[in-house]
Amino acid sequence: MSSEQKICVKKILDKVVSFFLAAIGVCAILAISIWFILPYYQKFNYMQTCIEEGHDKNCCQQVWKDLENLD
Repeated sequence: MSSEQKICVKKILDKVVSFFLAAIGVCAILAISIWFILPYYQKFNYMQTCIEEGHDKNCCQQVWKDLENLD
């Protein structure tokens, strides 16, 4: 393989590796974001459903606290 071909292959491999590292980084950021946001979404969803069922907001909050304490 000539020197020019080696340089071309190296550039292509660098781009491929950079793409994969960027994709892995984006996936990691999304996973971490979901890890932190999911508990807040679950609480919001529970509170909204509980209030829609006609329960008092304070009662819903107390039940949520009791559920958190079970964990």
